[in-house]
Parts: sequence; C-alpha cells; structure tokens
Amino acid sequence: MKKRIVSLMLTAAMLTGLLSILGMTAFAAAGDVFALDGIEYKVLTVSGNTGTVQVGIDSLNDQAVPRTTQGELTIPATVSWAGITYTVSSIGDLAFYCCSILESVTIPSSISNIGDLAFSNCISLTSVTIPNSVTRIGTCAFSSCSSLTNVTIPNSVTNIGNESFYACENLTSAYFYGRPPALFGSYVFDDTAPEFTIYYLSSQEGWTTPTWNGYRSEPFDTIKFGDLNGDGVVDIFDMLYLARHLAGWPSYESITVAADVNGDGVVDVFDALYLARYLTEWPGYEILGSQ
Repeated sequence: MKKRIVSLMLTAAMLTGLLSILGMTAFAAAGDVFALDGIEYKVLTVSGNTGTVQVGIDSLNDQAVPRTTQGELTIPATVSWAGITYTVSSIGDLAFYCCSILESVTIPSSISNIGDLAFSNCISLTSVTIPNSVTRIGTCAFSSCSSLTNVTIPNSVTNIGNESFYACENLTSAYFYGRPPALFGSYVFDDTAPEFTIYYLSSQEGWTTPTWNGYRSEPFDTIKFGDLNGDGVVDIFDMLYLARHLAGWPSYESITVAADVNGDGVVDVFDALYLARYLTEWPGYEILGSQ
C-alpha cells in the first residue's frame, strides 16, 4: 500500500514537472487571480500557453496594489504565471482606487482600457503616462486626482467616460493628439483649475476655439513656446519674465502654456533652465520657440 502511495506521488510530481517544462497548466482559466511583484492580476483569457490579464480584480476594497504603495509604479506589458505568458491588456475598475500616496504611473502600450474609477482619489498622483494604445478611459477613471496638473490624450482614445477627470482641482491642461473622441461623457473636466484649457493639434478636424464642448480650447502647435511676454521673440526678456514669475513678483502671477518650454506640463525651475540653455545655444535646445 505504501509503495502504491509513493508511486502515485512520484507520478504526480513528474506530471507537474512535465507540464511546467512544456509551458502548460491544467488549471489556468478566466477569472483566476494571482499576484506578481506586488501587483494583483485577474485572468481574462487563456489560449494554450498565452493569455491576457487585467490589472486588479474590480474590487472596492481589494486594490491591485496596497493602498500604502507610494512613489512611482510601472505596469509591465507582460507577466508570466503557472507556465503561461499573459499580455496585460486592461486596467480594471477600481484598480488603484484611493491609493493616496501613489505619485506616478507608467502604463504600457499593451493596455487598451482604463477602467471605471481606476485611479480615482489618487490624491498624490502628479504624473500618468497614457500610451497610444488606450482606446477607452472609463467613468471617473482619474476623478479627484487633486495633484494632477496636466494630461496627454493620445490619438488612439475614442471613448472618455463621464467625469473621467472630474474634481482634479489643479488640472490646468489636457493635450489631445487626435480628433475629439467619438464618445465624450458628461462633466469630464468639470471642477478642474480655473484656467483649464484643452489643447489640440490644428491639423485634427472637429475641434473648435475659443471653446469646445464648454471648455476653453486652442491649438497648441501654433503657440510660440518661450515667448512669455508676447512680443514675438524669445529672448532674455522672456527669461526675466519667467524668473520673476517663479519668484512670485506682483504682476507676474499670470503665466501661459508658452512657459512650459520643456513640455512636462508644469511651469517650474526646469523650464527656466531649459530657456537659459536655449538662449546660450546649447546643442539639443534649438527647436524652442518653433514647436
């Protein structure tokens, strides 16, 4: 009897090892949940030794990462689990909901969908990279991200849900690189910063200025970056204007997107450094003022 039990155990172990070598599993199925490198995933599809997963499990109280996750987070394009290689194709509903000290998220180009409430109430989030593979940004996906100051919407996005960026009180700009999304929900950019503006490429049809869909709008490829004082020339006087703005001088509080010379969506000392290098003809800074 003991010999038979030992034989069965050895047979099971050998079968498990063989499945592993062949890159197969008898148990993977849609709906399975697993965690790798601190991120939780849910299996969407399985076909042989490949499949797709989403980040998170669509749970209000069980996020893709602990809510204490801080700093920068990079979502991988693929993950391997139980002998199967999965493409990370979606960010699930509520995936990072209320991750209040998460500051930056890089989304891979394998992602096509950002789910409802995916980053809602991530109040420390200052930077998110949305790749040119995302077609849908869900309802309230980035709502109440109060530290977010700008966002770039690639031309792949055709669907932006209701209140996607609602109550992002410091959001000043959204840069669109394609036509207006075919599906554009209600209150998408409501309760953002008073100066909030939609910027778009003048070559893309469907946009209007000075407003589009109730929001201030203007083409950004016609802006003369670096020309802060509006005299048509980028020179030392623009540098002086920016320095006074950063130092908080009276009458220099107002600033336009033309001051964001390094294109990171924030007007700060790094723009002053970029401008100084342009004016002193550093290599690599030649295009300033002609963007």
